[in-house]
Amino acid sequence: MSSCDVVPPAAKIPSTPSKHSTQLKKLPADPGALATLDDREWDVRLKRAVVVDVQRWGLDNPDFVPTLAELLEAVRANPYQFPEKYGRLAGARAADLTCRGRTWRLIYDVDDYAHEVYILAIGEHDEAYDDAERRRYR
Repeated sequence: MSSCDVVPPAAKIPSTPSKHSTQLKKLPADPGALATLDDREWDVRLKRAVVVDVQRWGLDNPDFVPTLAELLEAVRANPYQFPEKYGRLAGARAADLTCRGRTWRLIYDVDDYAHEVYILAIGEHDEAYDDAERRRYR
């Protein structure tokens, strides 16, 4: 998924795509610390089209409940808290949000091996699912 950007912990949206790192991560010297490796935050990556949308809407836009910043932080903290989808988007997950009284979805995939979350789409309910299905394997 080379068309994704990383959202840093401060929830700033980068203007250019990130490069995937091929460097190996070092394990902690303390063997007791190995139990905390899975407690680390997830890297959140957004498809380019999602980055453009988020930049246009704004992370702290009060029209969104919860705000996009709050929702992205919730996904970063625990991507498994939102329900898994079935059918054409089997395995993807979707978080609910509202914008001006309308139902929206944030749809994403979770990569356990890379410890990354890929945001496929954010939008009104049906549009978001259509976008996510189209963008999923690009």
